[in-house]
Amino acid sequence: MAALLEGVRMQTQENPSWSWFALASDALRANWLLAVCLSAALLVPCFWTTHIQAGDLASHLYNAWLAQLIEQGNAPGLWLAHPWTNVLFDYLLAFLFRTMGPWAAEHIAVALSVLLFFWGEVALVWTLNRRLPRSLIPCLAMLAYGYVFHAGFFNYYISLGIALYLMAIVWHGHRGDWIGVALGFFVASLAHPIPVLCVLVSTIYIYLARGIAKRFQWVLFLAAIGSVVTLRELLMLRFTSIWRPNQFLEMTGADQVVVFGRTGWLLALALLVVWCLMIFRANPEWPRTLRGIPAQLFYICAAIIAILPDDILIAPERYGWFSAGPPRMSLLAAVLACALVGSSKPQRWHAVTMSGLAGLFFLALYANHRELNRLESEVTKLVEALPVGQRVVSYFPWQEAGERDPHFVYRLETAFERAVARLPFGGRFLDAVLRKRMRWTAWHLIDRACIGRCFSYGNYEPYSGEFRLRASSGNPITISNGRVAREMESGRYRVQARDLPLYLVYRCRAETADLCLRPMGAGEALDSKPMPDRLD
Repeated sequence: MAALLEGVRMQTQENPSWSWFALASDALRANWLLAVCLSAALLVPCFWTTHIQAGDLASHLYNAWLAQLIEQGNAPGLWLAHPWTNVLFDYLLAFLFRTMGPWAAEHIAVALSVLLFFWGEVALVWTLNRRLPRSLIPCLAMLAYGYVFHAGFFNYYISLGIALYLMAIVWHGHRGDWIGVALGFFVASLAHPIPVLCVLVSTIYIYLARGIAKRFQWVLFLAAIGSVVTLRELLMLRFTSIWRPNQFLEMTGADQVVVFGRTGWLLALALLVVWCLMIFRANPEWPRTLRGIPAQLFYICAAIIAILPDDILIAPERYGWFSAGPPRMSLLAAVLACALVGSSKPQRWHAVTMSGLAGLFFLALYANHRELNRLESEVTKLVEALPVGQRVVSYFPWQEAGERDPHFVYRLETAFERAVARLPFGGRFLDAVLRKRMRWTAWHLIDRACIGRCFSYGNYEPYSGEFRLRASSGNPITISNGRVAREMESGRYRVQARDLPLYLVYRCRAETADLCLRPMGAGEALDSKPMPDRLD
């Protein structure tokens, strides 16, 4: 990898007037084999289990199937809208689904997204430092498979990947690149608007900061922080919003490695310590680095994460929330942090430590992906026993998993919780960390299992109004009310007569993560305990 970017570094010094695209294309032509090998290694987690476990991905795939039913006239009460954003990944997935089937669509679309994002990280870190330390490659790989990936926010993920390229091009500042920038803005806006807005704001800030003396840049920086505070107040006044204290834990971006369970916070702490050591111990010019424009962009991003609300009710009429804003922005903060770390003088322990952390991270991912695939296989077997076309919901309260569960993933989590609970304020720390076990990742297991067999009645995309798929009230396939969906997620929803027939996939016992299926009756809540004679 060092050789891959060394040629670009030399060309930049000798030809400062070259466009960014010319530099990048020359580097790839000269070192294409290294780039291919690194890309192949990066894609291993996309293929090491039967299905990719990435939260909303299962829902995107399920809705690609529903889109086909709509086009065939076999989905009464559903239709396809044409929003201007938040649709790029869905268009790609629908095309691949139609031409190659669900398995190929899932794996090809996600693999392309991962490559786009990873090389976007590489592009930005190298452009800001004119080199890419080899020790950062494992870190960038972890971020590519971090929280945003596993939450399944793939439209945002793609848009941010393109935005990283655009920020690199803007930083390079060659006039011949602006046509590519305009095209990138258009494509990124089809995926998600927030990264596009980040690039616009960053571009303005970079050019304003470059136009004033360094000793006065703090005035511009304070104005930017003041704008963030003003935006927060406007959002809190205009919308019903929720701000959470744990957003401070996401300011550095190290929380992106917290994917499955709360044990990930140990890895996040270790990553943050390594970052700090690399900056303060291996960079003799760290005061200048931490005052530069890239550092200012990182601080502004951290302020956005800590200050702006986490959840915003943007559409009260359909109970539509924009959620997880700070965790999304923390991915950008993490990449900017890597850019700051990249200014350090490379040392051997950097690569060894980062490789060790990445090894632990991907081992944990593999263990949890296997467990989620096991659970999804159980769900698939359960729904296959039903007549075709039945409505199914699921309720998985993973935070109640007992200490006697025999599976390794749960035993490791329990051991971690016991150890932390013994520490001063350990119990409060555990309560403050909201990403509990694997519940948020397992919400949509029922969606992929239902493709071609049943209807996921709690499907969130139609009622949200943020995607292509829309639903009319009273349709026989999915709910169309956001409040009902929230009640289903929490288990409080009581089944109505109009919902029947309806089947529930649930945990059979409180102490294990095994699943069962049963029919629901009118008036029953999803979290109600089934009678023994109703167990299947």
